[in-house]
Amino acid sequence: MSEPIEEIVDGMAEGAAANVASPVSGVSEALTAGASLLSTATHWRARRIRRVVRVELPAYLLVQCSWFMAFGLQMVLFPYLITDAGHLHMDGLALGLANMALSGPAVVFLLLGGVVAERADGKRLLILLHLLAAIPALALAAFVWKGTLTYSAMIAYGLTIGTVGAFMMPARDSIVNEVVERRARVGSGVTLQLGVTLATMAQFVAQIAGLIIGGYADKVTRMPDWLGGFGVGPVPAEDLLAIQGGVLALGAVFALWLAKGRQLLSARSGVRAALADIADGFHAVRSDGKL
Repeated sequence: MSEPIEEIVDGMAEGAAANVASPVSGVSEALTAGASLLSTATHWRARRIRRVVRVELPAYLLVQCSWFMAFGLQMVLFPYLITDAGHLHMDGLALGLANMALSGPAVVFLLLGGVVAERADGKRLLILLHLLAAIPALALAAFVWKGTLTYSAMIAYGLTIGTVGAFMMPARDSIVNEVVERRARVGSGVTLQLGVTLATMAQFVAQIAGLIIGGYADKVTRMPDWLGGFGVGPVPAEDLLAIQGGVLALGAVFALWLAKGRQLLSARSGVRAALADIADGFHAVRSDGKL
């Protein structure tokens, strides 16, 4: 005898219900998939951060090299252009005044440069300063190439480079702490002492290289026999100045690999705030016997 119609309908309903998953089980599967995706994204982001941070120290050292190689070139070319018979051919007094224009701005603006360095983004500041330093060198190269170099142009160059250097030094020296600290966070064994040592080595090696290159300006330099005994130079001064400007511009490119620097957050702003910060620094030095 056939089953009652009610039992057949109930059986079909129970079978259909058995084939439908509960919405609660779907939530659990979604959470598991979401956690897996988050873990993958976090791992990928951590690997990317480590890769960026590990590139940062070599980039900082290259920034250091670019400035001091240009500085080494400048140490040779600046007095050479003023005193050389083929260019300005001026006396020692003129050279002394030009050197004062080159080094004087550091005395005036160095403290202000320190205030700017701690309030500004170090990465952007280094890029800007390297580009600003490249412009006078390239301008001098154009003047020498055209034969229109003047003593006033050398003074203007000295004042410009000296002012940029006054802001460059604190900006460059302060950022090494951040570079080493970020590198330590990703498991690197580089200490602050090692970072400063590497920066100092880069500084002197690059400066020596700049001095050597600048020495090719006025005469042929013969290489040792074990290097082939070939001669180098004389290299035109405009070419060396163009190299100087190009090396400085490269420093801005290397600075692109640096992370965004820390900035001092202060309720005070403007020129008065900067002067107040400088006064606080003098007060701190005076109140400490060792300093």
